[in-house]
Amino acid sequence: TAATGESAETDEKVAKAAEKLTIEWTSSDESVATVDETGTVTAVAAGEANVTASVKDADIAASTHIKVVVTPTGVAAPESIDLVTNGENTKDLDAKIVPEDATEVKLAYVSSDEGVATVDENGLVTAVADGKCTITAYVIADAPATAESATQEADAVVTGDEDATSEAATDDGIAMMPEDLADVDSAFGVVPDGMKAETEVTVSTKVEKIELDQTKGSLKVGNSVTIKATVTPDEATDKTVTWSSSDEKVATVDSNGKVTAVASGNAVITATSESNEDVKANYDVTVTDKATSSSSSSNKGTTSSKGNTSTGSSSWTGGSTSTGSSSSAGSTTTTPTAPSNPAPAPAAPDPTPVQPSNPEPAQPSNPEPAQPSNPDPAPAPDPEPVQPSQPSGGTTDGSGANGGQVIEGGADKSCPPEEHEVGWC
Repeated sequence: TAATGESAETDEKVAKAAEKLTIEWTSSDESVATVDETGTVTAVAAGEANVTASVKDADIAASTHIKVVVTPTGVAAPESIDLVTNGENTKDLDAKIVPEDATEVKLAYVSSDEGVATVDENGLVTAVADGKCTITAYVIADAPATAESATQEADAVVTGDEDATSEAATDDGIAMMPEDLADVDSAFGVVPDGMKAETEVTVSTKVEKIELDQTKGSLKVGNSVTIKATVTPDEATDKTVTWSSSDEKVATVDSNGKVTAVASGNAVITATSESNEDVKANYDVTVTDKATSSSSSSNKGTTSSKGNTSTGSSSWTGGSTSTGSSSSAGSTTTTPTAPSNPAPAPAAPDPTPVQPSNPEPAQPSNPEPAQPSNPDPAPAPDPEPVQPSQPSGGTTDGSGANGGQVIEGGADKSCPPEEHEVGWC
């Protein structure tokens, strides 16, 4: 610049003299800034350089300091992040200024609800409780300041707190942030208006385990059973369980865990946590065909003894009675049968049967057999007593306790008096 003289005449003389001078322009670092012969400076890269104008062949020069900065054009941050209280409860927001080589700027972070999630000066988000909040990353001037001052600046942007803004502005190098979100500039005005990015944070409590009230079972075709699933922990945010079948041709399952048998075979029913696909539980089901009704048949039993068979009939031989048996000479075989009437009235074969005065039993080889430990014959399995055979003319088959001998008078013990009176005994 030309010096200002005391009068216009002096100024004119100086101007004419300057026209005869040759001005040379130079840059101390042309990788940062260049200057042409007219003094036009062009920024090349971020940095600092001195541009000097000097008079050729004279010891006259002047310099100016040039600082080249890269202005940010935006902020890159994820649209959303998920955190859990019982797992990955911290995550780096990983927000970046665009372009990454922007100078004289930095990011400040604010959480809209610190009861849900907090964020530190480095962008690390920490879950606090289930819910949602917004983390905002702001571009601010990167002047020497404390982290606390940067946080105060960001708070002032969100709340419009003049006191916080003023307090932040008291630190050297921190520009005041107006309430209307105007530029926060350094001396070179490097922060464009409203440069920020927002990230929605969702905090939840994840499902850790699913337990079923039964893990295996069997069903008939057409039948069904409902499986109950219990999710832990109790405070899990989303306890929804989805059900699936490994083979729906064998068994199907609905959204409530009701398993229905379709066809014989095996299938696996799986309960999966909707919020955590890694958590599952299985129920193994075996399906069988419906049971078919079967009919049972009963056959009338027959008894044979030495070639003789009698079914529910009576025969008289020499004044003796046999019920449900066949009688042969010299021997008596008694086979109890189930009568059609549990208590039938006995029919006399003859209204006036001839009763032998003294039936003589057949004499064994030993006329005086030893008395058995139990002289009374074992009762028949039928609840109604079976009429014993007359001792006349017969012995047992030799396998009893009497050694095949008939005890004299044994028949009288089993024959009641009223039957004696009518001549049945």
